Amino acid sequence: MRRVFRAKTVTRAVVLGAAVAALVAATGVAPAGASGPRELRKDVVTDVSDVFLIGREAGMRWETYGGGTSVGTEVTANRRDFEDHHFTWELIDVQPGADWMIRHLASEKCVRVASTDLKARATLQECASGDDNQRFRFENDPATVRGTDRPNWPHDDNAGIMIKPVGDLSKALTLENHGDSTWTFLELNRAVASTSQLWRVIPNAVPPSA
Repeated sequence: MRRVFRAKTVTRAVVLGAAVAALVAATGVAPAGASGPRELRKDVVTDVSDVFLIGREAGMRWETYGGGTSVGTEVTANRRDFEDHHFTWELIDVQPGADWMIRHLASEKCVRVASTDLKARATLQECASGDDNQRFRFENDPATVRGTDRPNWPHDDNAGIMIKPVGDLSKALTLENHGDSTWTFLELNRAVASTSQLWRVIPNAVPPSA
């Protein structure tokens, strides 16, 4: 049986400067910058061209890519260093418009859930397109969601499953469906006329440092 994952709406406000940290801490959402380089708050929010970065603390960055095909987080002290894909995830369109697989680029392994039970765990396993537990369906998927801000990491409201990659400064990575130190995959594209899709992974439990 295929699992249908629903995206929940994110309430969002536009703020600048010192209020950014409070917004991220309260809602997990940071304001988008203007096109081109723009720093709203040092080590908290930076928008560099089509790359959206959020820093939880000094030296920490989360990277996202345009195109709607990959999502990622990145830990680096240099905002120009975008070559480390340790925290980068690719959505593989197994069945166009329907099923997706989620592949971790560094390990080349795919997300697999044990079941749709409430406490089911998500792990990284060898990719197998025929494995139903590696195939996910989004109610609001990258091909159809435009001009909205919605969490799109696989979530089944009925089963209560939320798959989250867990990372730290040492670049250790595991997959959890619960926990305090977690990341949430969000779709971000407020520009209706935009031809690309922006994605980001943000911390949903730990606020940025002051």
